[in-house]
Amino acid sequence: MIGYNRVDMGNAVACLNKKDVKIAPVTRSQSYQNTWQKYHNILSKSWNIICQEKVANGVLVFINMVKLSPGIKMYFHTIDFDKDDSCLANNTFLQNHAIRFMEAIDVIIRHDMDSFTIGSYLRAVGSKHHSYNLKIEHVQCISEAFIQMARIALKKKFTQTTEDAWASFFEMVIDLITDGITKAQIRK
Repeated sequence: MIGYNRVDMGNAVACLNKKDVKIAPVTRSQSYQNTWQKYHNILSKSWNIICQEKVANGVLVFINMVKLSPGIKMYFHTIDFDKDDSCLANNTFLQNHAIRFMEAIDVIIRHDMDSFTIGSYLRAVGSKHHSYNLKIEHVQCISEAFIQMARIALKKKFTQTTEDAWASFFEMVIDLITDGITKAQIRK
């Protein structure tokens, strides 16, 4: 929770204090809370299965993102995405980024976070990615890339309800990361 104590949220945010977080009205906050309550059980159960191969599944998300939006390659200039997927799966840089991505999701799914905390965290992630000049258009493919991976990872346990849950989750994620990027652009 945001407070006066350190919160481990992966490498995205080292420490957030109440004085560091600007409280801005979030019109979709209640919608996020409703989505969270509606789908939390499905997200948690499917996440536990996905985490059985966390690194491989995280790498697959990034491979899928590049296939969906080839412009993303520019952020990973040291990786040759023209190589076979099995070669990419062994790329240490890609693995490390996939681990950070999956840890960020893990923080949200496994911790009992309220919508304000989730919003603050994901806006901070967006702000951090703004420093890498991440374009908002490249954030948009995260949901589809993740759902493609989940379909493979969950096999027969992947249902329309599971897809709806993850799509709703990533609608929130994308919206908040985009908000963080936008606010960072304004501050710049």
